Amino acid sequence: MAIETVQSTEAFKALAAEVTLQAGYKEPMAFGIARVDRGQKNAEKILQANFGLINWKENFGSAAVFIKALQEAKCELDFSGSEFVATINDNFVQNAMAAFAPYLAEATGDAHKNVQVIKALANMKDIGKNFRIVFLFEDANAQSVEAVYLKLYALSLAKAALR
Repeated sequence: MAIETVQSTEAFKALAAEVTLQAGYKEPMAFGIARVDRGQKNAEKILQANFGLINWKENFGSAAVFIKALQEAKCELDFSGSEFVATINDNFVQNAMAAFAPYLAEATGDAHKNVQVIKALANMKDIGKNFRIVFLFEDANAQSVEAVYLKLYALSLAKAALR
């Protein structure tokens, strides 16, 4: 199954609201899509994560759409932990593009940055296993390299306060 192309901003808001009503849904405090560098000897080992955009206590509609796109791409999300990280694929990108359809034309400059990220991914020939999505559900010790980098980006962009 796939997300059908959303035709209006009202339909987008309805889709986002529908996702948030799922059993066990937890609103992320932060999320973003990162390009990851993997180890040469062990490709499962993530060495670093580069985020073009991070969301910190904002853009919850985009978070809901990303969660729905992951679910439609057959990725089981776990809301029970403090974070969730998954490798994204072309199916995820296609679903997100369909959900963000009402905003594709106006996603330039400072408008709709998450849509711009998805548009950039859609224009790549093969995203392979080089991109991962990260959700932080609570401010706890990081369990993954990607979560560490997301928090570092939040600190450096002054989106999160120093402790």
